[in-house]
Amino acid sequence: MESGEEFDFESFKKEALAGLGEGVLAPLLKHLLESALEGEFAHHLSQSKGFWSSNKSGGRNIR
Repeated sequence: MESGEEFDFESFKKEALAGLGEGVLAPLLKHLLESALEGEFAHHLSQSKGFWSSNKSGGRNIR
């Protein structure tokens, strides 16, 4: 860039964000979301164990 040219920050920002999305950011975000969902699922399963173990009806409706 020559000293007489104006720097276009918006173009630079768009190109930088596109490069991050294609390069480093996408796999990092994928890993973060998968880890969070895995934790939520594990927590959900640990909370529901008590419900299923206390069901003594064997699938029958008890009235």
